[in-house]
Amino acid sequence: MTLIAATYFLSIISAPFVVAFNLLDEAIVGIGKYRLTRSRVLMPEKGADITLERKEVLQQSLPRVPSLLFTAFSGQLVVFLMGIYGSKEGVAEVGALTRIGMLFILISSSGGVLVAPYFAKSEQNTVLTKVLIFYALNVLMIIGGSAFAYSFPTVLLLILGDGYMHLGYEAFLVVLAALIRVSSMLVFSVCNARKYVFPWYSIPDVLPQLLIILYWVCFMDLSSLIHLLYFAVTMSTSKLFSKTFILIFGLKRESRCLPVFYFGSGDF
Repeated sequence: MTLIAATYFLSIISAPFVVAFNLLDEAIVGIGKYRLTRSRVLMPEKGADITLERKEVLQQSLPRVPSLLFTAFSGQLVVFLMGIYGSKEGVAEVGALTRIGMLFILISSSGGVLVAPYFAKSEQNTVLTKVLIFYALNVLMIIGGSAFAYSFPTVLLLILGDGYMHLGYEAFLVVLAALIRVSSMLVFSVCNARKYVFPWYSIPDVLPQLLIILYWVCFMDLSSLIHLLYFAVTMSTSKLFSKTFILIFGLKRESRCLPVFYFGSGDF
């Protein structure tokens, strides 16, 4: 995160830098976790039956694969569509505006570092209250951040330079889409931490986005920068709703496992 911030203040922030720094960050985090946990991990003896453990790992990982693959490709859809349907000026404006969206990578990285560990170690009977507070903070982040971008777009446009000072409303849409997308990633971290992963996991995540893409390609003017940014906001909102649906379903499933005492039956 420090390196990303440094490239931003030096005005050289770009996608290759961000990707490289994120890879470096993941490598450092992975090595650190390995060193901290290796003394607590008991490796199975040679020839031991680990069928149940392997089954659990596959149940937690395979349902996510379609969603993760789709997310990897859909992240650049706006630039891709503008490259096909738009003008050279539009492509340049989209490329410039993405620099604003990169500012929020610092927030999204907190999902695996702060949010997931916090919810993973939370007691079962406290999860619902914590999720409600967490979700309220996400909503406040979206409203507050987008309101600031709408009221003071010039502050953000200074990042892009003099040639893009006319993109005030467009900068607001970029910030709105980025904040919603970050919020969905944080909710996704909660789902992972609480193991809210189901065989149908990717269906409510990917299918609505495919329908949105189909609608936009068939009925919207994709040569318009504003329409493409509306598309980005709609896609981000779809992701947030799908992750929220999975979170609610997981909370309901987990609540059935709570002792009756917590729900105020006769024991109260």
